[in-house]
Amino acid sequence: MTALQVPSSQPHFTGNPQHLSLLGSVLCKEGVMGFNQWRAQNLSLRLSLSGINLSRLDLTGIDLSNCDLQNALFFETKLGDANFSLTDCSRACFRNVFAPKLNAYSVRWHQASFSDSHFNQANFCDSWLCETLWSHTSLIGAHLRKTQLRQCDMDHVNFNGALLTESQWLASELIHVQFLRANMFLANFRSSQFDHCDFSYAQAKGADFCESRWQENQASYLNAQGAAFFQASLHKCHLEKSDFQSASLGFWMLQDCNLTATTFKNANLTDTRAKDCDFHRCDMSETNFNFSRWENCNFSKAELSGSKLYGLGIEGSKLDQAYCSHIFTDAEGRLRVPKLGRFKDGEFKEFLAKNYFEVEIFQTKTLHKQHIQTPNPQGPVS
Repeated sequence: MTALQVPSSQPHFTGNPQHLSLLGSVLCKEGVMGFNQWRAQNLSLRLSLSGINLSRLDLTGIDLSNCDLQNALFFETKLGDANFSLTDCSRACFRNVFAPKLNAYSVRWHQASFSDSHFNQANFCDSWLCETLWSHTSLIGAHLRKTQLRQCDMDHVNFNGALLTESQWLASELIHVQFLRANMFLANFRSSQFDHCDFSYAQAKGADFCESRWQENQASYLNAQGAAFFQASLHKCHLEKSDFQSASLGFWMLQDCNLTATTFKNANLTDTRAKDCDFHRCDMSETNFNFSRWENCNFSKAELSGSKLYGLGIEGSKLDQAYCSHIFTDAEGRLRVPKLGRFKDGEFKEFLAKNYFEVEIFQTKTLHKQHIQTPNPQGPVS
C-alpha cells in the first residue's frame, strides 16, 4: 500500500468539500487499494470533485467511476488501468498523463484538453469527446467505438491500430494525425479537414468522408470499399494501391494525387474533377464517370471496361495502353459500344477522339491531338 497526498491547495475546487476531504483522507492513509475498497462499499455515492487538482500523483488502477470531475486538472498524473467509466470530465485538463488501458467507457469529455499524454489501449467507447483539444497524444490501439468526436481539434495525435468503428468526427480539424491500420468501419468524418494525416492500411469500409478536405495525406493501401466521398476535395494525396470498390465518389475534386494501382471497380465518380493525377494501372472497370473531367491525368495501363462515359471530358490525358473491352455512352448504361464483342487494338482511343473529347493519342513515335466538340450531334461512331 502506498499513501498518497492530495494537494492541500485547491483554489479551483467547486465540488463537495466533504468528498474532497474524504478522498484525501483515504488516499493518504490507505492508498489507491484502500480507496478502491471504500468505493466498492459505497457504490451509491457519486463523488462531486469538480475542479480538483490531482497532478503528479500515481493513481494507477484507481476507481473514479461515476464521479464529477468537471474542470479537474491532471498534470503528470499516472492513470494506467484506472476506471473513469460513467464519469463527467467536461473541460478537464490532461497534460503529460500516462494512462495506458484507462477504462473511460461512456465518459463525458466535452471541451476537455489532452496534450503530451499516453492513452494507448484505452477504452473510450460510447464516450462524448466533442469539441476536445488534442496535441501530441498517443492512442495506439485505443477503442473508440461509437464515440462522439464532433468538432475536435487534433495536432500530432496517434490512432495507429485503434478501433474507431461507428465513431462520429463531424467537422473536426485533424493535422498530422496517424490512422495507420486503424479500423474506421462506418465512421463518420463528414465535413472534416485532414492535413498531413496517414491512413495507410486503414480499414474504412462504409465510412463517410463527404465534404471533407484532404491536404497532402498518405493513404496507401486504404480500404475504402463502399465509402462515401461526395464533394470531397483531395490535394497532393498519395492513395496508391487503395481500394474504392463500389464507393460513392460523386463530385470528387482531385489535384496532384497519386492513385497508382488503386481499385475503383463499380464506383460512382459522377461529376468528378481530376487534374494532374496519376491513375496508372488502376482498375476502373464498371465505373460511372458520367459528366466527369480529366485534365492532364495519366490513365496508362488502366482498366476501363464497362465504364459509363456519358458527358465525360478529357484534356491532355494519357490513355496509352489503357485496356477497355467496351463502354456505355448513355447515363443509364444501356448503349453499349461496341454493340457486340470488344474494342480492337486502338479503337477505344479513336472512338473517344471522334465522338467526345480532346484526347492525346499516343503512338510509337509521334503524338497526334484531335479535338471534336462533345457530343457528336450524329451520335457516337462505333
